[in-house]
Amino acid sequence: MNWGFVDSGSIPVLERAIAFSQLRHEQIVNNIANADTPFYTAKDLPIAEFQQLLKGAVERRSTNPKAPFVLGSSGNISVDAKGHLSVRPVKAANTGPLRHDENDVSIDVEMAKLAENTLLHNSLVELLRGKFEGLQKVISERLT
Repeated sequence: MNWGFVDSGSIPVLERAIAFSQLRHEQIVNNIANADTPFYTAKDLPIAEFQQLLKGAVERRSTNPKAPFVLGSSGNISVDAKGHLSVRPVKAANTGPLRHDENDVSIDVEMAKLAENTLLHNSLVELLRGKFEGLQKVISERLT
C-alpha cells in the first residue's frame, strides 16, 4: 500500500519546523542553565538559515509535487539519511551585557525566547494534529 499522501502537503513542513523548535528549546534551556557559568557565551539556532532552507524545500516541492520533501543542508543545518535534523548553534544575536565573568546570558532575554518558542511549538503541534485528524476522518469515512 502506498502511504505517499502522508509526505504530501504541509505535513513534512510542520514536522521539520517542530523538530527545529524542539532543538531551539533545548538550546535556550542550556543557556538558562549556564547563566552563572563563567565565560559562557549565549547561543541560539540560526533561525533565518532554517527559514531559507524550509522556503527552498517548499518552492522545490511546489514545482514538482510528486517529489519527496527534502529540506537540504547548509553551513549549520543538516539532515541525515533517516531525516533527523541536526543544527549547530551559533552565537546568539541578542544577549545581555558582558559581565565581569565574561558571561553574556540574560535571563530576561532567554525567558522571552523560551516563551516565544513554546508558543510557536505548540501552534505547530496543533496544526499537525489537525492535519492528522483530517486524514483520520477521510480514512474512516471511506471505510464505512
